[in-house]
Amino acid sequence: MSELSGLTSAIVELNELWTLCTNDELGEHILDKRNKLKEISRELRDKVLQEDTKEFIEAQALLKEVTDSAKSAKEKIDKEAEFVETVAKTIEKAAEAIAKIAPYIAAI
Repeated sequence: MSELSGLTSAIVELNELWTLCTNDELGEHILDKRNKLKEISRELRDKVLQEDTKEFIEAQALLKEVTDSAKSAKEKIDKEAEFVETVAKTIEKAAEAIAKIAPYIAAI
């Protein structure tokens, strides 16, 4: 069953990426890829669990790339979320400052 670990990791990473995605079109694309990998996983489990073919080894390498790519995308989303939070806090502070200064400006 260790042959399927790369496939399982890719499915998990795509699932996590899908839950973070706020773009509906991109989310559907990620979901579609995840579902296709799930289907492949079922087929592999039924057919090729004990085989160590060249194609299977190549597929494992590609699945690792998918997993790494999904992790990278998730990290970028996390960084973007941090940036948005920082901007929101800055805007909130600016609004507070404006609210405090507004009475003084109105008095002029």
